Amino acid sequence: MEELLEKLSNQELIIEIRELWHEFEGRETVEAKFAQACDKAEAVIQHNNADISSFPQGDYDINPYYKDHLFDFDSVFRELKDQIDIDSMEKIEKEGDINRVSQEHRDRWAKQNSL
Repeated sequence: MEELLEKLSNQELIIEIRELWHEFEGRETVEAKFAQACDKAEAVIQHNNADISSFPQGDYDINPYYKDHLFDFDSVFRELKDQIDIDSMEKIEKEGDINRVSQEHRDRWAKQNSL
């Protein structure tokens, strides 16, 4: 971030961007929590839309349930993330790749499906 800010000449803008970045990283405000959740949701949604053949093992290791805790601040965001996770696991299962997902995530998926 600092390297990007160095390229700007407007000092007031630099200060404002830096403050907003620290707010985003600190997740102390509702707006920052919202922004981080949107950032992570967007990444997983794009991942879900990609061809599964592009998934390296690392993608199976962290997705689904990626950064799951970032969505607990709001019931609507929690529900959104739960649906994104369902979409992830359904895609993986449909492709026959469920065994590539971590045991922890397979257990969670099994528990969700038994409810």
